[in-house]
Amino acid sequence: MKWHLIIFKLAKLFNKKVVFLSEPLRYVKSDRDQSNDLRTLKNSEKELNVLNKFFRGADLYLGMGQVAQKQFIEEIGFDIEKVNWTSYPQDLEEYYTHPLRVKNKSDVFRILFANRLIDRYQPLFVLKVFEEIVEKYPNTELLMNSDGPLHSECVAYINNKQIKNVKFLNQIDSWNNMHLIYKDSDILILPATYSNGNGTIYEARASGMGVVMSNQINHIEYHSKNNINCFICELKVEDFIKSIVKYIENPEILVSHGEISRKLVEERKNENTAKEYFELFQNYGIV
Repeated sequence: MKWHLIIFKLAKLFNKKVVFLSEPLRYVKSDRDQSNDLRTLKNSEKELNVLNKFFRGADLYLGMGQVAQKQFIEEIGFDIEKVNWTSYPQDLEEYYTHPLRVKNKSDVFRILFANRLIDRYQPLFVLKVFEEIVEKYPNTELLMNSDGPLHSECVAYINNKQIKNVKFLNQIDSWNNMHLIYKDSDILILPATYSNGNGTIYEARASGMGVVMSNQINHIEYHSKNNINCFICELKVEDFIKSIVKYIENPEILVSHGEISRKLVEERKNENTAKEYFELFQNYGIV
């Protein structure tokens, strides 16, 4: 916040246009806080009033999704005439070069948990799911992000339960090569208790992967159709297991889901995203 305020003041000092961009502000104390509650005037009046005071005078308040837009207006009190919303910009071009996952039941199926190892993304839940999957399907593998405060707990769980075929992704040499992890994976798993429309889902869609995720994720309706291009589950281990088994037992579903998913997120390609942002900024006199 302090650095944001300094940058904001310097920009205004030199007569620069400023866009205030943020996802919804949750009422949490740390990454380990699993609360889905947003900051409101009831629970964070002082903090939100300070936020309004500090950043009053921005040229555009751009929420990452409609939940953030509503919070900006109703809770923070930013000028409604300067508030709008859009989606996170993402570079998905390389993901579209990946082949669809044409597989046989006897092939190796790689399950990807690409999110940080924090409570609200539930990596330990993922391990419980995979523990049962790998017992029934020894050829399955789990690739996990290695970053986050729950890393040691995940390692301990793997060792205590002697779970095989789990690999942590700690050897990615550059951000530009991140897409290769998706290329080598088949199914994205995300049992989040809260997410604002996670970027990993877009990456998996563009890559042509299968997706198994929770029903606690915002802003996914237009590209996530349950049983059509993904499986959306209650936060129950058995539901996630059943969905992953559907992909393994019926690998043709991976192809059909991947084809549909790619079409549904085409608007997130760079050309379309750049056009959307440019027109939005143009409407507010930013460019």
